Amino acid sequence: MLPLAEERRHPELADCHVAEVRQSIHRQIELIRHLQSAGWYHRDARALLKGLRGAQGAMRAHRRLIVKRLLGKC
Repeated sequence: MLPLAEERRHPELADCHVAEVRQSIHRQIELIRHLQSAGWYHRDARALLKGLRGAQGAMRAHRRLIVKRLLGKC
């Protein structure tokens, strides 16, 4: 088991991961818009966007679990 001080940093780390994937999502959306406007193939780019959004949801759920554990609700 980790020391409490170290465990309390986990929500911050999870927030950083969520922010990073959010930035990736925004970049991917811009790429898709560019590909569409140029008339290029963009189905794979859309599939990656779907995966990024799924990862973001998982990261948010993980952060909620971390907070619950720190509050003693798990």
